[in-house]
Amino acid sequence: MSETFVEEVATVVSVQGKQVTVTSEVKSTCSSCQHNESCGSGIVAKAIPHKQLSATIDSNLSLELGDKVVIAIPATCLLQSAWVTYFFPLIGIMLFGVMAQSALEKGVFEQEIVAIVLSIFGGYLGFVLAKIWHAKSATSQILTPKILRKVPENIIVTKID
Repeated sequence: MSETFVEEVATVVSVQGKQVTVTSEVKSTCSSCQHNESCGSGIVAKAIPHKQLSATIDSNLSLELGDKVVIAIPATCLLQSAWVTYFFPLIGIMLFGVMAQSALEKGVFEQEIVAIVLSIFGGYLGFVLAKIWHAKSATSQILTPKILRKVPENIIVTKID
């Protein structure tokens, strides 16, 4: 069974030996949606400027500045990483929220704001744990994009005899 990849077209901005730096513009799909004028997400997508992400990748391909390439990461690793990124903070918020609410009901502290602050702290702690997990797991190496292929240049035909 072949592995599924999440692919993106990127532009080569630097080549130093086998090290290739590419940039890719973060795109919003809001522009293709028919509800983008009335949707809050569509309005926000228009207001925020598009930002570019860059990565330096090892490649054996013969590339030049301005070349378009297809970069990819394994879809399963991306999903696992996203799951951990959302799950750890969510569990932290719920766990600390339940403990803080229980302590509030037992009279350990009198203000509900303390329970709210502890819940937020639990979410932050979950975020920190997710960041540590990502740094130490083998997934972080796998999530480094790889250049799959160079996008062929379009040939402009001006006259056919």
